[in-house]
Amino acid sequence: MIRQRWARALGITCLAALSWIYCQPRHPSAGNAPALDALAHCALFAVVGFWYARTISARFVLFVPLIALAVGLEWLQWIRGDYIGIEWIDAVWNVIGLLLGWVSRGCFARIRRARRGARR
Repeated sequence: MIRQRWARALGITCLAALSWIYCQPRHPSAGNAPALDALAHCALFAVVGFWYARTISARFVLFVPLIALAVGLEWLQWIRGDYIGIEWIDAVWNVIGLLLGWVSRGCFARIRRARRGARR
């Protein structure tokens, strides 16, 4: 139980830091490399999705607020940053990354169970 509380606290702290950095006017960016930008968005949110699926719960209900955050950060970035509009393709890549992280957690769990079964 204590381990789960620490994992939840670390996850919330990392999401708060991510949200703060994400909404800064001069946040780290891939610049004019759309493929690299998409990969960065997808990878970042895949790590978030995997972390929450692994440490908290793999239930999809948990991912509804994370999906809202992934899309909401793009909206906040537009409001706080110097952007012309919301970058919807980035929001889509954020959600794809979350889903990949969520699905990969299930794949790793199946591999682990298969290895345990093979040892017996």
